[in-house]
Amino acid sequence: MRGERGRYRPPNAVATFRAERDSDLNRGDAVESHNVLGTLWAAFGMTAYYLALVWINTLLGMFLSPLFIIPLTWLQDRMSAGRRRPEPSTVR
Repeated sequence: MRGERGRYRPPNAVATFRAERDSDLNRGDAVESHNVLGTLWAAFGMTAYYLALVWINTLLGMFLSPLFIIPLTWLQDRMSAGRRRPEPSTVR
């Protein structure tokens, strides 16, 4: 038994896909196509998005790292100063 568009469909088969049930979807009116320029436009947009993402993450790393590194060096200086013991002076 042949269904729409010459495809074979077994007798008493249940239409499982929406396009098989709704004949309006088989016409192709519901599908948008944007050719090569649409693909290039989407690629341009995604490239710009990811470049901006990398750029902002680089800036955040450059400007936020010193806010954590500098106080940690102060803490290291204080901890190392507490470990130091005055060396015995040798008077000759």
